[in-house]
Amino acid sequence: MFIGSDDLTLRQRQAFIDVQPSRKTTGKGGLMSDVPPRHDPATAGSFGQLITRRRHQLGLTQGDLADQLCARSGRPTFTRHEVSRYEHGRRIPTTKLLTAIADALDLPMAVLRRTAAADRQRRHAGSRR
Repeated sequence: MFIGSDDLTLRQRQAFIDVQPSRKTTGKGGLMSDVPPRHDPATAGSFGQLITRRRHQLGLTQGDLADQLCARSGRPTFTRHEVSRYEHGRRIPTTKLLTAIADALDLPMAVLRRTAAADRQRRHAGSRR
């Protein structure tokens, strides 16, 4: 599913573009075939990489983000250690917390939802081996 420009604010579009992997060219103006398209959030890396990159862009520490998530989620015990667990891929947040993360990092909920789902799918595929 492609996210249309009507679905996002200008700030969200810029944030989404900023967290995408850079494109490589062949040197002749063409794109290399092994580079994924920028509009595909599943190729933006893991959920943890996505929120880490955005947190850094906003100049937030893990503690700052944890404080914001406490306020937005209504969960007073959210700590920077939990942010670290999400960033390192040890945990994947629930939908309720995804909403708070999307709000705190000014990212589209659809992007976070898809990236988290891709991580869950990779984790599930790895456990079947």
